[in-house]
Amino acid sequence: MLGGNRTLGKAFEPYLHYLGPTPKIIFFPIMIMWFGVGGGSKIAMGAISCFFPMAISTAVGMREIDAVLVRVGKSFRAGVGQMVTKIYLPAMRPAMLTGLRLGLGVAIIGVLLAETKLSNRGLGYMVIQSYTRFDIAEMYALLIVVFLVAIAANALVSRLGALKRGSS
Repeated sequence: MLGGNRTLGKAFEPYLHYLGPTPKIIFFPIMIMWFGVGGGSKIAMGAISCFFPMAISTAVGMREIDAVLVRVGKSFRAGVGQMVTKIYLPAMRPAMLTGLRLGLGVAIIGVLLAETKLSNRGLGYMVIQSYTRFDIAEMYALLIVVFLVAIAANALVSRLGALKRGSS
């Protein structure tokens, strides 16, 4: 909506740019109040962490849609649903995938950070526990697992982008 409506974009997009770089851990107490101390607060922490890069990239992608494509869709009297599925989403795909890739990285960081603060399981908790026991070998092994998870998630997003490109 921010990319498609100039008024909304001017009104709300600066907030995305100002709140985007803030450390999301400051929202963790609110997430605990809303979702409890279980997995819900950690998932919410990941979601709020990835929201900003994805929203900004999507708004930019929407603004960068070629006007010729929009005119062609309108000349064929495409409805709103057809414009979204046939014009907007395919044209926005590169920007959205970039936002998803960036958002996925910060979401992983957000969840791990939440696990280090209030959890008794999960990779973040295990990393902190091995650190407090001064078991450096285990800590590095767990960090390698975290890196592998991040690489696998990034590869999955890349694969998703390649599959969609190949089918269009």
